[in-house]
Amino acid sequence: MAAKGRTERLQKAEQNGCKRPNRTVAVVRDLHVVAQANDAALLQFRDSNGVEADVILQMTDGRWGAIIDTRRTGPPSFLAVIVGIGRWAYRRPGGVYVVPLAGLGC
Repeated sequence: MAAKGRTERLQKAEQNGCKRPNRTVAVVRDLHVVAQANDAALLQFRDSNGVEADVILQMTDGRWGAIIDTRRTGPPSFLAVIVGIGRWAYRRPGGVYVVPLAGLGC
């Protein structure tokens, strides 16, 4: 019943010229709340080729994570974590590649 009432309210709002909230915008809004509660920052990233991450969440201790909306980009071809130490790259059981910085020629 609650879903029906919500749908009717959205339809009425749209008839009055209001638009449905973008789901990505709602997620970013929620991430702002989480970031503020954890003394973190939300950043944006886009390189000169147009490659972008929707949100970069950066903690005050330097840890960070990239958040990408796969509805827009499709699923990634692979997932990888670059680590500062190690000699060999390998693939974890879940399919995530672990690649040492030295393996990138750095």
